[in-house]
Amino acid sequence: CRRCTRKHQGVDLTKVGGGTLGTKVYASASGRVAVVIYHSSCGGNQVYINHVIKGKNYMTVYKHLLTYRVKVGQLVTPNTVIGYVGGSRTKTKWDHCSTGPHLHFETAHGHYTTNYYALGRTFNPTSVINF
Repeated sequence: CRRCTRKHQGVDLTKVGGGTLGTKVYASASGRVAVVIYHSSCGGNQVYINHVIKGKNYMTVYKHLLTYRVKVGQLVTPNTVIGYVGGSRTKTKWDHCSTGPHLHFETAHGHYTTNYYALGRTFNPTSVINF
């Protein structure tokens, strides 16, 4: 996206529901919702979840959501629908960094609400999750 200034992190999942707008998005692991962002101009609706897995802190990020169904502080499990696939230029006009329906998924070491990019804490989600 020419209007986005950050380096692209994470993976874009178009296979979620075949890339169908409105497909359910589930939490990748149990955790607590740390941040919910509404109508960001680059990333759309976003959900950030903090996890503790085998004694280590992790964060997962879900971007380009059409809508979300969670709130800050809520406990979630892999059975929790956290939102719905968005990214459509016609349905999410506020999200200028999307190229079509998909879920942008990121992972990071630690618990953060901001600056996890600058701290170099992100890592490739495919190294821990089999998609």
